[in-house]
Amino acid sequence: MVGGRCAGATLAVLLARAGVSVLIADRARFPSDTLSTHVFQGGAITSLDRLGVLDAVLATGAPVVRRGRVLFANGADRLEAEVPMPEPGPGLPPMLCVRRVTLDQILHDAAQAAGAETLDGWGLEELVRQDGRVAGARLRSRDGERRTVLADLVVGADGRQSTVAREAGAGEYAVLPTERFGYFAYYEGVELAGEPVIDIARDERLYGFGVPTDGGLYLACMMAPAAGHKAFVSDLDSAWRREIERLPLVGETVAGATMAGRPRGLRSVDTFLREAAGPGWALVGDAGHFKDPAPGQGIADALRQAVRMAETIAAGLDDGSLDRRLAAWWDWRDRDAAPRHTWAHGFGSAGPPQHILIEAQRHILSRPDASERFWGPWMQRVTPREVIGRRTMLRAALRGVVRRRFSPAAAVGDLADLAVRERRYRRALRSTRRAIT
Repeated sequence: MVGGRCAGATLAVLLARAGVSVLIADRARFPSDTLSTHVFQGGAITSLDRLGVLDAVLATGAPVVRRGRVLFANGADRLEAEVPMPEPGPGLPPMLCVRRVTLDQILHDAAQAAGAETLDGWGLEELVRQDGRVAGARLRSRDGERRTVLADLVVGADGRQSTVAREAGAGEYAVLPTERFGYFAYYEGVELAGEPVIDIARDERLYGFGVPTDGGLYLACMMAPAAGHKAFVSDLDSAWRREIERLPLVGETVAGATMAGRPRGLRSVDTFLREAAGPGWALVGDAGHFKDPAPGQGIADALRQAVRMAETIAAGLDDGSLDRRLAAWWDWRDRDAAPRHTWAHGFGSAGPPQHILIEAQRHILSRPDASERFWGPWMQRVTPREVIGRRTMLRAALRGVVRRRFSPAAAVGDLADLAVRERRYRRALRSTRRAIT
């Protein structure tokens, strides 16, 4: 296993418990931080519970988040609401925000306790090949020491810039460039009124969220149109303060608090799906599927994929069908990831929220099942299209015009933009080895 964070450590825990010999090599020396918005919801919570580490995660002191405040604004068209979250299971918390320096250490410890061997401070130098398949890895430590490890399978869980993917020649498809850059910072001394809540706001230019995390800190995240990144980083501290003050809900929450450390973030980058398996190798987590970070689904998807891959590998090693089973896992990964891939891209689109989207959300929040409908895609209970599909948006356009919340011209413009995005996503998903529908 190359990479021992969320995806790699989860996979290692489950494989080791199944009796598989596992070695994890990671360039980091744990505890170690990494760039991440580190908010995770229902699907990730159930995976952590299955691993037996949820109690340790809760013991970090990260507040349990059971509701969200949301604000969407486009001119005078404004929606502000407070929405409770459904539990992912009896007694399980709906949402948590735990820093990666904390969460990854818990998972790293769990992998060791399960029996996995760990090599901290070691990275992949090259893959070993025998008879047309990957048969192991040549590793190198930070101190220059080298080690060759032979294995039935090398899994790349080493993130967006995966070395395993590069060495294996894994091609990218369904490539969609993000339309925003994103930065986050921690604050000390944030005074929260009432129970913990996640604030999610999007106006004419900015998108962002804020949520309490472990260590008594508060995470504030801001995303702005990609074209402004160069000017933003040219005066980072001042630009951050200026933009976070402008961000609805979040700016008000951190006003008067003290920033702990400098803002960190990422420019606009390509999101993608990658070829996920081949003879003797496989990719999991961000190494195989990197999506727009706007809705914060990376951790949940990494854990979800790792759980499924563990079952696949254990069965494949048992009956000698590893390559065939991993190919089937790849098909499942694409079908599972595709709707979230395009949803995340649309969620992080530049510009103001569409009037018809605001109207659709307004209607959802008026329903008796508002909690389930609104948070369903975030919690991985339903696909985004099941909640806000084409028919829902058409109805929202009609309803908004009839109630004079926006003009017919605005509705037509939103629908035209939606159609353009739909065509773009269909083209992107047709670029897979087997077209995803």
